[in-house]
Amino acid sequence: MSSTIKVAKQTKEMLVRFAATLQKRYGRRVDLDEAIRHLLLRQEKKPEVLDSIIGSVPMMSTAELYEERRLDEEKSASVPRELYTNVLKVSTGVMGQVFHRR
Repeated sequence: MSSTIKVAKQTKEMLVRFAATLQKRYGRRVDLDEAIRHLLLRQEKKPEVLDSIIGSVPMMSTAELYEERRLDEEKSASVPRELYTNVLKVSTGVMGQVFHRR
């Protein structure tokens, strides 16, 4: 099951460039999901990087973080499936390709 995440334009551009780097390395298509998973798995090997990122987030309790995540999930569940699918097709073009609605 896929879901939509919201990132800044600059972040998406960085992620697309990283995915392109992986494509060159592996010699095959790499989607944004795989690029994110690669970064997360690499992060597990370097926990100090995650600590530095978390340190830049305003202090929130674990309960507050879970509550925010629950609210995000509720919002995404309220989006009509057809609209979500069309937005996903347009917004997740791979390496500069744009999928047009038919």
